Amino acid sequence: MNSFKGELGFHVPMHVWRERSLPEIIDIAKTAEESLSDFGLRQIWVNDNFENRNPFVTLGALAIAVPNLRLGTAIIHPFARNPIDLADAFATLSELTNGNEISMGIAAGARIYNSEIADMLTPSEAVNVIMETVQIVKGLTEGDRISFDNYPYVQNYYHLKPGGSAELWFKPQAPIKSYGAMRHRHTGAKLRRVIGEFCDGVILDSIRNLNEDRITKELDEFDHLNKGQPFKKIFKLNSSLSDNPEEAKQFAKRIVSHMATRESQLTAAGISMQKVAPLIEGFKLHRPEVHDLAPDEIVEKFIIAGTPRQWIEKIAQLFEYAEKYSFDQVLIGVPVGPDQKKAIKLWATEILPNL
Repeated sequence: MNSFKGELGFHVPMHVWRERSLPEIIDIAKTAEESLSDFGLRQIWVNDNFENRNPFVTLGALAIAVPNLRLGTAIIHPFARNPIDLADAFATLSELTNGNEISMGIAAGARIYNSEIADMLTPSEAVNVIMETVQIVKGLTEGDRISFDNYPYVQNYYHLKPGGSAELWFKPQAPIKSYGAMRHRHTGAKLRRVIGEFCDGVILDSIRNLNEDRITKELDEFDHLNKGQPFKKIFKLNSSLSDNPEEAKQFAKRIVSHMATRESQLTAAGISMQKVAPLIEGFKLHRPEVHDLAPDEIVEKFIIAGTPRQWIEKIAQLFEYAEKYSFDQVLIGVPVGPDQKKAIKLWATEILPNL
C-alpha cells in the first residue's frame, strides 16, 4: 500500500444499511475481512442510533464471525444506555474477543436524529455526561467500585440513588479502551479537553476538504492534554463508492443528511441553514424519505461519492495526510456504497493497490 504505515478499520453503519438484516451485515463484515486484511484491516466498528439494530447484539455476532479482528463502537452515545450497563455489556463482549481490545468510541451522536432524548440536555451537559460515562466505564471495567455521588451529571440524568455505588462481579477478558469522536472544524473546546484528558484516543470524522492548520493545532492540543500517555488517532474517511456515480451520490445522502443539520459544520462549508430547512423539518416529522431532501451541494462538500477513478487522487491525498500526522488507523467510513460488497471489492481492487 502507499506510504501510510498504520492499519485499516471498517465501519458498519447500521442506520444507513437499514434494509440489511443482521445475517447480511455479518456477511458484509466477512467480505471486508476476506478482501481487506492483506491491506491491513484490523478492526470492525459499528454505530449506535435509536430505532436501529442493537450494537451489542451485532458486536457479539461479529466476535464469532470475524474473530481475528478487533471490535469497536463508532459511536455509542450515553443518553439511552447508562454507563453501568455499558460497562457490563463491553465486559461481557470481552469474553468473545480472544483477548483483543474492545474500543468504545463515544460521542453525542446526531442530535437531530436522536432529538427525543438528546434535546433533554444542553450541549455542555451532554459533554459532561460523556466525560463521566468514560470515567465510570473505565473504573468498572478495571475492577473499581464506583460511587454515584462522584458523577453528578450521570447521577442526575439517570436518577441514580444518592450514596449508591456499583461494581462488576466479573473481570473483563480483554482491554476496554475509550475513543472520543469529533468532527473536524466543529468540535467544541470542552469536548476536545474531555477527549484529550480522559480518553485513550480520538476518532476524527473527516470531511473532504481538510483545514490542516486547524487540525494540526487540535492534534497538538491532544498531545498536551494526555501528558505523554498512549493516545491513538483514528482518521475516518467517509465515502460512497460505486461503478455508477449517480447511485453513489444518492446513497451518500443517507449520511450527509445528518451532517447537514449541524449549523457550525454548514457554516464552515459556506452553506446556509436556509438551504437545508426542508431537510431539518423532515427529520422532525420522521419522514421516511427525509434523506432525499439533502441538496446535491451537501454531498459535494462533505463526502467522497462516485467511482474509484474519480476519487483515487483525493483518497491518496487523505492517506498521505493520515501518515503525515501519525494517525494509527484509517477507518473506511460511511456509507461505503449502495452495494456494500461491491464497494469493498472496489477498495480492494481499484483503490488500495494503486495508492
